[in-house]
Amino acid sequence: AMDQDDNPIWGLDGGAWAELVLPPPDDPVFYSDAPMRDGGFELKVRGDEAYWVGVELPPQAAYVSGSAGPVPVPPAGRVPVSVTLEHKDAMIAGRLVISETTIPAYGVWAEVFGEDEHGHWVSVGVDPHTGWYHLGVISGTWRVRAWVDPASGYVAAPNPTVVTVQSGDVTPPVNLPVWPIRA
Repeated sequence: AMDQDDNPIWGLDGGAWAELVLPPPDDPVFYSDAPMRDGGFELKVRGDEAYWVGVELPPQAAYVSGSAGPVPVPPAGRVPVSVTLEHKDAMIAGRLVISETTIPAYGVWAEVFGEDEHGHWVSVGVDPHTGWYHLGVISGTWRVRAWVDPASGYVAAPNPTVVTVQSGDVTPPVNLPVWPIRA
């Protein structure tokens, strides 16, 4: 894992993955994953193929997750790969609210996920006592949505909310609706 100045990012842990690149119209297929320790990882893949390679980071990381590729791998070859990660410099914040109201949804076990137009992704837990989330991001347009544990008695909206942020921004509250489960 490298920063935007091509310096190694030491002390960064997370996970790495590889997806096999297939010819259109097929989508890439998951192939391998491995832990990332101290900014480094090693993936085992079949040679004579090309792969998308990505790094997934925990919510508290100072960087957004990212990917690189396609990366061609020769038969019986070892290929060094650098995945450039961008430092979080903006924030999308808001609450889970009960649908069609502004009433906060308390006691909900949930996470909020975001993905931008360049394939960066981030996630963060929702505070079950307040319903608030604070999602660190980079400049761009993000598709944000919640995942809710059904045992909390709610379900999240299936469609993402689109939010555009600039470097240094903290958004006004971007509230995400949840619906009570009625059995």
